[in-house]
Amino acid sequence: MRFALIADIHSNHIALQAVLDDIKKLEIEKIYCLGDLIGYGPFPDKVFPLIQENDVISIMGNYEESVIFGKKDRFGSNDNPNHALAKISFEWAKEHISKENLDYISKLPREIRLNLSENDVLMTHGTPDKINGMIQLDDPEEELVSLMKKAKADILFCAHSHILFHKIVGVYHIVNPGSIGRPRRGSPQAEYAIVDLSDGNCKVRFRLVDYDFEAFAREIETSDMPENNFADIIRTGYWKF
Repeated sequence: MRFALIADIHSNHIALQAVLDDIKKLEIEKIYCLGDLIGYGPFPDKVFPLIQENDVISIMGNYEESVIFGKKDRFGSNDNPNHALAKISFEWAKEHISKENLDYISKLPREIRLNLSENDVLMTHGTPDKINGMIQLDDPEEELVSLMKKAKADILFCAHSHILFHKIVGVYHIVNPGSIGRPRRGSPQAEYAIVDLSDGNCKVRFRLVDYDFEAFAREIETSDMPENNFADIIRTGYWKF
């Protein structure tokens, strides 16, 4: 089975459209999204027609959970400038998402479990036990093996860190497709992954997609959003948690 894996769109409908166009060129019909559709952009509603028209199968990210349940604590302390800006983004998203789309994200599952080519596959936004948990490339291997055993998964697809990677730990595979709308690699290109499980192995190919990031940066700057650095992040493709 071959499919596209996307995540962390964060209201960037221009990048999302470019990625969907790229996926169509590759003639891949199934697309899974690991959450965080909204946040950090002025028009959160613009991503939903693209998600729905392309039959993207999505789970809930921590951003969706926060907007649905009003969990400001998910964004840390105001002492951290990035956390303070995240709270500004949260308030904006909560106020500017339509009732219809709020209903849509409230119905998203927190995880997807599949058995594909004799592999037990788990898709989450953060870690298997925490929607805003984060798996890092330098996490100790013994901790990752323990995590995978507890999750009862052979392959874990996760997001949240906005850093793309495919980490193999023993017999386990952990894959993060990076971020479509707010990457941290130091390049503004949108990121996603093509996954091939057709022969029982987990083969991953990362795709970097050019798009008109300047148009999205200007969309942020000319909106009525409170003062922020979101446009700079779009242009540089870099930020810190």
